[in-house]
Amino acid sequence: EDQVVIKIVSGTDHLVCLTADGEIFTSGCAEQGQLGRVAERFVVRGGRKGLDLLLSPGVCRLRGQVRFKDVWAGAYVTFAKSVTGAIYACGLNNYYQLGAERMENRFMLEKIDCFDPAKDWLAFAAGQHHTIALSADGKVYSLGRGEYGRLGLGDDVTEKHTPTLVE
Repeated sequence: EDQVVIKIVSGTDHLVCLTADGEIFTSGCAEQGQLGRVAERFVVRGGRKGLDLLLSPGVCRLRGQVRFKDVWAGAYVTFAKSVTGAIYACGLNNYYQLGAERMENRFMLEKIDCFDPAKDWLAFAAGQHHTIALSADGKVYSLGRGEYGRLGLGDDVTEKHTPTLVE
């Protein structure tokens, strides 16, 4: 069945497509988990399916038929907003840049609880080791690796594992 794509975003080496039906399709490199649909053991060569598993757009499947209304891609990460406002993410998390509790890469889209849906997240911009998020009330939050002032919180911050208000 044909899908109508309403938004395409690009990370460093991956693509994320959002359909009118609220599904997410990804393709490209999966080594850090940024595709959100390929198990870690298959990320280099695609397993039995070969590189076609990685290079052909494939749907991200979640339990409970989660539907999405927005997507963003960063260096090696993907963020998605469900129709309920919950934020899901996958990819590189070596400095907590996804906001996931453990400092481990996420290979499947996972609900990230530290992003409160009540804030109505409007945008995510992610570098290799940090993420900046914009809420509907115009406030900016940052998380991830803090060295060199990249979080906007001063130059003595090491890392933040939850969204921190930039004042």
